[in-house]
Parts: sequence; structure tokens; C-alpha cells
Amino acid sequence: MSQGNGHDPATAQMVEILHKIHVELVGVRAAVNDLSVRLDATNARLDATNARLDAFREEVREDLGALRADVTGIRNELGSLRVELRVDLDELRGSYEGRLARLEAAVFKKAS
Repeated sequence: MSQGNGHDPATAQMVEILHKIHVELVGVRAAVNDLSVRLDATNARLDATNARLDAFREEVREDLGALRADVTGIRNELGSLRVELRVDLDELRGSYEGRLARLEAAVFKKAS
């Protein structure tokens, strides 16, 4: 049985359903394209952020190298100062021991 347009009702209903599916697919395609554009923008931002992080990592690596060199230099200076201090301390000890011995000799003269 056909209607005024020459199609039977089942065919007309099927055409209507296919049209609805087509409209929905067009909407989904637009949403997917929009999402794709947004993902591309996000990927570009991530690439830029990764590049900045790589540069920052390299700066930190260089700064750490400089700090390690400074620490080594300070450690070497402290080591040489420690040696100098030990020498000076030994000299002072010897000087004070001699002075103390002379002072004791002068103050506590042996009674004969």
C-alpha cells in the first residue's frame, strides 16, 4: 500500500529514521572535529610546556654542576685552613708551654 508520494508506510518510516541518523551523525562529526581541534591545541601547549621544562631541567643541571664545584672549592679551602690552624695551634701551644714553664719557674722557685 502506497501513500500519496508513492512509498509504502514502512519505507517512509525507514527513510525518516535514516534521516534522523544522518542528522545525528552530522552532529557527531561536528563534535568530533571540534574535539580534534581542541586536542591539537592541547598537544601544542603540551609540546611548548615540555620544551620549557627541558630548558629548565638543563638550567638546573648546570646550576647543580656549578654548586658542586663551589662545594668542592669550599671543602678544599676548609681543608687547607684546617691544616694551617693546626700548625698555628701547635705553635701557640709550644709558645704557651714555654711561657708557662718560665712563669712557673719564676713563681715557684725551688727552695734550696
